[in-house]
Amino acid sequence: NPVKKNQKSINSRKGKTEYYTIQISSFKNKEVALKLAKRMTKAGYKTKITEAWVRGETWFRVQHGEYKMKAVAKQVSNKIKNTYKFDPWISNIYK
Repeated sequence: NPVKKNQKSINSRKGKTEYYTIQISSFKNKEVALKLAKRMTKAGYKTKITEAWVRGETWFRVQHGEYKMKAVAKQVSNKIKNTYKFDPWISNIYK
C-alpha cells in the first residue's frame, strides 16, 4: 500500500486563505501607477499599489480586488479589459 502524505488544501498556503486579485497594469513610474489607481477607483474598481522587484528594478503594480472565486475575478478582469483596453491578469494572493 502506498503511504499517504498529509495533503494541504490547494486553497491555502501555510494556513492562509487564497484569494485572486486582478493586476490591471504595472509601471516603473510610481506617479503613473498612482494616477491609474485613482482613475480606476473613481470608476468603481477599488485599487491598491504593490511594489515588485523584477531583475533589480522596482515596478509598481496596480491591482484590484480580493476575490474568493477565480471565475468571478475572471469576469471582472474581462470587463476591465473590454472597457479600458488593458490586458489584466489574475494573480493568487494569500492572507
